[in-house]
Amino acid sequence: MSKFTQFEPETDNDINNNTQWTCETCTFLNHVALQECEMCASVKPATNTNAANNAANNAANNAANNAATNAANNNDLDQAKQILDKLQGDIQTHILEEYVKPQVIADEISNMIKEFDEKLMSDKCQGLEWRVLTEVVSKIINNKAALAQMCEKDTMGFKDSYEQHFIKGKNTFTHPSWTPLGSMCAELTMRKWH
Repeated sequence: MSKFTQFEPETDNDINNNTQWTCETCTFLNHVALQECEMCASVKPATNTNAANNAANNAANNAANNAATNAANNNDLDQAKQILDKLQGDIQTHILEEYVKPQVIADEISNMIKEFDEKLMSDKCQGLEWRVLTEVVSKIINNKAALAQMCEKDTMGFKDSYEQHFIKGKNTFTHPSWTPLGSMCAELTMRKWH
């Protein structure tokens, strides 16, 4: 069983009755008897009166929320990394796997789809230079989540073209020199601009 007792107070009175204290480093709510934070092992701040403690807790929470918002808005990941580095290894792994990694993957997929749209709308593609699409279409096809999103979005019949070329194995352009990827990119280009 984990040594972590709880992640949230049971009631608002727990904080008001001084049965918990907020860590100034990571803002985790700890039981009042603990002398260091369960999450990041920071030392408990000096004991204050209830009113002062509540004000300090609120100020710490507000500062942490503001710092997190500012860090995100400014792409300042150093502060987040410093906080993450103070956490125990299993907590770090959980945060990275459950929150950071999915966001990074979502951003990568979003960037691939944006790149596809930009390439499809480019002057080269308008000039029927289909090869401009091969790199980004290849990245999308090799990423299951990106492929699923593109098939769902179905820009210019992407799903039908993918299924025809890679599932059914039938190239639109049948000359022996055409690969399924090249044939698909040429087909998407022709659908858009011809």
